[in-house]
Amino acid sequence: MEEKREGFSGEPRLLPESERNWAMFCHLSAFAGFFFPFGAIIGPLVCWLSKKDESPWVDKNGKAAMNFNLSILLYSVLGIPLCFILVGFLIIGFLW
Repeated sequence: MEEKREGFSGEPRLLPESERNWAMFCHLSAFAGFFFPFGAIIGPLVCWLSKKDESPWVDKNGKAAMNFNLSILLYSVLGIPLCFILVGFLIIGFLW
């Protein structure tokens, strides 16, 4: 089933299944963080860098996946030292 999305010129275009799959892999590759250190960053980065020039849809989704995973990493890094002041427990609690 093809999805309709607007291209850069404003006209709707059909996305091939391979583009939708690669966009999905950009998001799902973050689960590599459960198996490898920094896998949540490296997985989406590899997917995004390998296909960003071929598809604007994969580029957009890869950037979104990277933005989310880098944000979670930053909040965790900032929240852990704040645990010593007891404020970080709230931040870490909201992240997990």
